Amino acid sequence: MERIDLTMVFDPAAIWPNAEDCPDWPLANDALNRRMNPPRSLVEAQGSLSRLSRAMNDGKPATAPTEAQRAELQGRYFKARPSPTAAHRVFDALGLTDIRAASPGVNSTAEQIVLACHLRGYIRKLSERERLARERRDAARLAGLRDKVDHAPDQLARFAAELAEAEKGEKRHHQRLADEHAATRAAELRRAIDAITSEAAQAEAALAAA
Repeated sequence: MERIDLTMVFDPAAIWPNAEDCPDWPLANDALNRRMNPPRSLVEAQGSLSRLSRAMNDGKPATAPTEAQRAELQGRYFKARPSPTAAHRVFDALGLTDIRAASPGVNSTAEQIVLACHLRGYIRKLSERERLARERRDAARLAGLRDKVDHAPDQLARFAAELAEAEKGEKRHHQRLADEHAATRAAELRRAIDAITSEAAQAEAALAAA
């Protein structure tokens, strides 16, 4: 027989159409409690839901209920709240103000179903935040790429014009270097000619005197 996943009796999207409206998990009564017991991470919430699912479904594979099955299970584990004064802190905090557990108890199946709904809603909220953050990062990356593409022609034209002027100066610089080298070499050659001429004259004079 097909086992229905009891962690999916309520649809978080139906309770909190806007994912951000789901309260953080775990619930906090006040600021002090929130500091002492801060909202958990996505991984922690997923781990808690996984453990709760194994406990509620006896560790066996289970499938998501149909809408008809959801209605049947809600009728089995919950009933209408008799009056607005019959408050329930957790149910009220989650927006389930018109129902109560059919068989009240701290660890009753109804309480676990509501906890599972809260976990799924909280996971949905954090997952949606991650999705939006990825979208913003992707949008920023694409905007940067588009900016590079859009500005490339103007930058290339500006740099090409600047390069043309720079190349003229580069040629003049190379010519100056060549001129300096030529001047140095010319001086060296003149000194060598003078030395050879002097040495040859001296040698010639020595030969004549011999």
